[in-house]
Amino acid sequence: MRHIVILAAVLATALILAAPTRAGMVEDCNQDRDPDLRIGGCTAVIVSGEYSGKNLAVAYNNRGIAYYNLGEYVRAIEDHSQALRLDPEDFDAYMNRGIAYFDLGGYHLAIEDFDQGVRLDPGSAAAYIERGNAYDELGEHRRAIEDFDHGLRLNPGIALSYFNRGIAYNNLGDYRRAIENYDQALRLDPGLVVAYLGRGVVYNALGLYRRAIKDYDEALRIDPGSTLAYNNRAIALDNLNRSGETNTQPGSPSTPQEFDAGP
Repeated sequence: MRHIVILAAVLATALILAAPTRAGMVEDCNQDRDPDLRIGGCTAVIVSGEYSGKNLAVAYNNRGIAYYNLGEYVRAIEDHSQALRLDPEDFDAYMNRGIAYFDLGGYHLAIEDFDQGVRLDPGSAAAYIERGNAYDELGEHRRAIEDFDHGLRLNPGIALSYFNRGIAYNNLGDYRRAIENYDQALRLDPGLVVAYLGRGVVYNALGLYRRAIKDYDEALRIDPGSTLAYNNRAIALDNLNRSGETNTQPGSPSTPQEFDAGP
């Protein structure tokens, strides 16, 4: 989980006052609790012929978000692309399409969309952080950190931003700064499981196996179903044993699995 935002707009309601059924489809398109209900409502808005321009773009964007939430990234991209044909300056649609491209592994396409996000709203921390995520996945870790730094200057209060910068520093092998960023993420959000997992990976790499185990224990306290935390804790325990701290078994340390930092 690296993404800090999925952006939705509210469909204008000026056209729904005279017809309760019309009000229902707009409400369904605007709500974000039930993706299937949202798809039905937005589809009804789209085919009604009563909306055009930016309002119709909002319906496509919101339906794209629903498809994304169902894991249908290609259909999400199609809808966000249609929103952009209707409203080429739609910041939300660029950001949401970029996130869908990212989750499909289309990092270059994602960067192009996040570039547009930066152009349209230079004050958006999300645009810089999401672009940094894409650069990091391409191995351009220093460029990613530049974007994370910029995003954090704009909004220093988002825990996932520090978490993402921690990943980039970890990828560079700068474990001290990685830990500092995971620490800050956890100060802002003590329940952020991925930050415990990330910091545990770094502690394991440094041979600080007891600290790694403590982080995996905390991750499991928050999310008892985390198979990655169970797996990495077992590896850290094995490394602790191999280190001779609890016995003298020989062997090289094992490496925990990197967590999935995708959607």
